[in-house]
This record gives sequence, C-alpha cells and structure tokens, in this order.
Amino acid sequence: MGLLQKLFGGNSGPVRTTPELLRGMIEKDFKLREKELENFVAKKMAEIKHLNGKSVKLLVDIQKKEIGEERGGARFNKAAVTAKKQVERQLMQLLEKLGPKERGKTLSDARAYSGEGFALMINEINAFRKNIVYTSVFIKEEMKELGNILQEMLDSFHEMNQKFGECKSVFEFEKFCAMVEKIGEERKIIKEKEEEKKALKKKMEEQNEALKNQETRIEVSLNSQGMRELKVIEGEKNELLAKKQDLRSEVSSLINSIDRPLQRFKSLVGSGRWRIPKEEEEIMDAFIVNPLLAMKKDPKAEKFKKVLKEIKKAIEGGEIVLKDKEKEKRLAALEELLAFDFFENVFWKINEAQKRQIEIEKEIEKNPAQKAVENEKERLKEIEKEINGIRERISGIEKEIEKTNQGISQQLKALEEFGSTAMKRQVILVE
Repeated sequence: MGLLQKLFGGNSGPVRTTPELLRGMIEKDFKLREKELENFVAKKMAEIKHLNGKSVKLLVDIQKKEIGEERGGARFNKAAVTAKKQVERQLMQLLEKLGPKERGKTLSDARAYSGEGFALMINEINAFRKNIVYTSVFIKEEMKELGNILQEMLDSFHEMNQKFGECKSVFEFEKFCAMVEKIGEERKIIKEKEEEKKALKKKMEEQNEALKNQETRIEVSLNSQGMRELKVIEGEKNELLAKKQDLRSEVSSLINSIDRPLQRFKSLVGSGRWRIPKEEEEIMDAFIVNPLLAMKKDPKAEKFKKVLKEIKKAIEGGEIVLKDKEKEKRLAALEELLAFDFFENVFWKINEAQKRQIEIEKEIEKNPAQKAVENEKERLKEIEKEINGIRERISGIEKEIEKTNQGISQQLKALEEFGSTAMKRQVILVE
C-alpha cells in the first residue's frame, strides 16, 4: 500500500528541509494570498476614503440647515438646536479621525486602521446618539442619508477586519520570514563566536607555553650567582636581626626584674611623694616603654642609673614596701643593673649591628639579581592574568553560544509548526 500511495502521490510522510528551503516551498502560495489581500484592502480603503469625503460634504450641508418648525414645544426645539450644533461638531471630529490620508500604505497599517476605525465609530457614535436622535427629528432625510453612509463605512471596516482575520497567516508568514532571517543571522554569529573561541584556545595554549618558559626563567634567576650571593647577605642580615632581638630581650629581662619597684617608684614620683629631676623622670618613663629607644638619649644609662639608685633608697627607706624575700631579690636585681655596662653590652653592639645592617641593605639594593627575579615574577603574574582573562572570555562565549542555540531551537519549533500547517504535512527542519 505504501508503494501505491507513493505512485498516486499519496505520500504524507514528514518533509525534511532547512528553514530557507521551507520558505521557498511555501512562499509562492503566501505571495498569492498577500496579493489578493492587498487588492481587497486597496478596494476597501478607496471605499472608506470615498464614503468619508461624502460624509463630510453631507455634514457641511446639514450645518447650513436651520431648525425652524417647532415639534414638541419651545424646550424641545431649543434642545434640538443645541443637539444639532453638538452632533455636527462631534461627527466632524469623528470623520477627521477616520480620514484615511496617509493610512493603509502597508498591510500592517491597514489592519491596525481597520480595527481602530471600527472601534472608534461604534464607541463615539453610541456616545452621542442622543444628539443624533434630536437632530434627526428636524433634518430627517439628510441625517438618514448620513446614517446610511456611515453604516457603509462601518461595514467596510468590518469587512476589512473579517478579511484580516481570515488572512492572518499572511502576517504570520511575514513573521516566519523574519524568523528565518534571524536564525540565519544568529547562526552566522555562532560561527563567528566559534572561530573566536578557537582562536582564543590557540592563544591560551601559547600563553600556557609562555607560562612554563617564564617559570623556567624564574628558576634560572633564583639559582644565579647573584642570587646565591644575595642569600648569603640576607643570611647575615637575619643573624643581625636575631642578635638585635637577643639584646632587646636581655635588656627587657633586666628591666622586668625590677618591674614592681620601678612601677611603685613611678607612682611615688607621680604623686609628688618622691622628687627627682625632670630629665630623670622622663628617662625613667622612656626605659619603661622602650629601653633600646631610651638608650639613644642615654647611651651609658647614666641618668637611668641615678633613677635606680633613688629606687634603691626608696626600698631601703621603706617608701616602697616589699616582703623580705622579695626585697632582697629586688635589691640584688638593682645592684646587677647598676653594675651592668649598658654602653658596651647593649648600645655599642646594637649600634654596630645597625651600621652593618645599613651596609647590607645597600648591598642588597645594588645587587641586580633580586630585581631581575622580581621582574620575572611580575611577568609571570601578567601571563597568568592574561590566561585567566582568556579563560573567562571563552566561558562567556560558550554561554552566549548556548543561549543563542536555545533561542534558535525555540524558533525552529515555531517554524516547524507554521510550515506543517501551511504544507499540511509534518515538517522537520534540519541543518
């Protein structure tokens, strides 16, 4: 039976084609429908234009007519005169709104015009029908004729609306064609983006290779003669820093050994119960806060030792009260501090370490190896940044392609549905 169906042209299997070829298959039929619709619309637009002009002319004649004979009394007559003036103005405004003029040059505009015109006539004429009735009592024939003309115009709008409803597939075909064009453009965009993605991937491979080379360059720079020398110098620098820290800890430990009597003596001086020179008070405060910084003002700790002697007097004189064991311990610590050579044991060593540290800093600054490594590392960061930028751009392109493909997929479904209806056979769109 399948063979006979094919032989007699009865094959109703799906049509597999592309959007462009599908448009070619159904275009001729829709062009004929479009031409037929254009002819119909042109005829109706001409009728409306003629009827509109005829209505305006008749309305002008009505405006010239006077209401003379009274029918129903003076009040009725007066109401009719007012109604006539109002309906003349209302109808003239309506006819001006309905005037075709520049309307209907495209089918889309003609469709909009027919819908607007029909709604406008129904709504506005109903709105002032009372004035029409009053006026028609006195100017019967002309108003009747005007009503017939307006009815013809309304009928023309109605017929146009009906025709547009019957021929809506013509407008859908326009959308169909626009969608086909859009899909074509979007596929070109996808192709361009795929090419861009390909180029970016190639560039990323090059940058990854550059990254490896840069890492090798950094490795070489780190193992250079200059860097080996720099490591030795930095090792010495670290030893100096450690030495300075040890000296700082030694002095702090000595000061901490008399912390309680020192703090109590500070309170005594602060309250005025024990008086010492101002400069000694200041040096005492400085040693409490930062001994090494205080020694810049008092390298041999001569002033500070004067303070220590005063503390010793205060303990021995009972102004600073301590338990016997602690008193003995703190006095021994004071004696140790008084005997301690701050200049030789701390200040001089710190000073020498500081001088050598400054020399080392200058040597490090002069050594080009460190700068070379920093430059190589900076270039490495730049390459990594470029690679990340390329990776982000590739990710962005992939998302754009995915989004565009989803849109194309939805549009293809709409094209398949329209094509299947137009051809009365299932349409399957392929690449």
